[in-house]
Amino acid sequence: MRKLSEELTIENAKIRIDAFSDEEIRSAVGDPSFLTYRLGQVEISTELTKAEPDMIWRMTGERSLSYENGKLLMSGAYSEGEVQRMLISLLVKALEDIGLFTFHASACYYGGRCVVFMSGEDNHGKTMSLLEVAKRGGEVVAGESLICNQEGQIVSGSKDVFLKSRPTGAERIDKPPAMQGVNKFFDTVPVFKYHKGPTNADLIVLPDIDGNFDAFVGRMESFEKEYQTFHCLGDFYVLRSLVSSRIPMPIVDDKDHRHRRAAFIADFARERPYYFVRGRSPGVILNELDKILGIAR
Repeated sequence: MRKLSEELTIENAKIRIDAFSDEEIRSAVGDPSFLTYRLGQVEISTELTKAEPDMIWRMTGERSLSYENGKLLMSGAYSEGEVQRMLISLLVKALEDIGLFTFHASACYYGGRCVVFMSGEDNHGKTMSLLEVAKRGGEVVAGESLICNQEGQIVSGSKDVFLKSRPTGAERIDKPPAMQGVNKFFDTVPVFKYHKGPTNADLIVLPDIDGNFDAFVGRMESFEKEYQTFHCLGDFYVLRSLVSSRIPMPIVDDKDHRHRRAAFIADFARERPYYFVRGRSPGVILNELDKILGIAR
C-alpha cells in the first residue's frame, strides 16, 4: 500500500494528513484554491515537522469518518471539497491552539479605521458591503476570513473576495453566484486596493442586506456582541453539516476550545463597538456606516 503525507501550515499552525492507497497518490489535499479562499494563504508541503498525523485517510474500502483521540479517521473515497472542509476545521482548531482566532468575516480599512463586516449567526451582506467600500475608495483587509491574535489585532486575512468555483463536495445551490450580487448592485466590479500590514479590529458591523425592510441601525449590547461573535468564530467547525450522504461532520470542536473561544470573545467584544446595520442595498449599509464614522457625504 502506498502512502503520502502532507503538512498544511497557516500562521505557524500546522496539521498533517497521512493518506494510504493501493494506487499512486498525487495529492491528498488537491487544488488548494478553496482552502485559500476560506482561510488565506495555506502552505502545503511533503517535508514534515509533525511527528504524528492529525488526519489519517485510507482511500480504499467502505466509507467511514470519525474523530477519535485528536485524530480525524477516514476510509473510502472522498471528493476534494469534502476533504478540504474537514481540513479547514482542523486548521482553525490548530490556530486556536497557538492563540489565534478565525473570524468568518470580511474587513476593510475605511475612514481611518479597520471595520469588520462579521457574518454572525446569519450571513447577509459582508461581501457586498466590502465591494461598496472598495467602490468608495477603501482598502480590503480580508475577503472571507480574518485571523486575530489575543489582543484583537488582525494578523492575516483571506485575499480572495470571490470564490471562483466550488470544488466537488462543496457545492451550494442556495448560494447565488458572486457575480449575480455584483450585477444587482454594481455597474462593474470595483477595483480592490489591499491594506498592507497588520491592523487592529476597530469597529464591528453586522450587515443585513434585505430589501423588505427600511434602513435600521442599532448599537449592540454585550450579550448580543458575544453571541454573534461566537457563531462567527464557530462557523468553520461546520458542526451542523453533512460531509456527504449519510456522513455527518465529526465533532472536531471540544469543551476546552469552546471555553477558550468564549473567553477571547468576551474580551474582544467588551473593548469594541458593534453595530447591526440593515438596509436594502450595500449603498444604504455604507451610508449608515459613514454616519457612524462621521464621514460627510
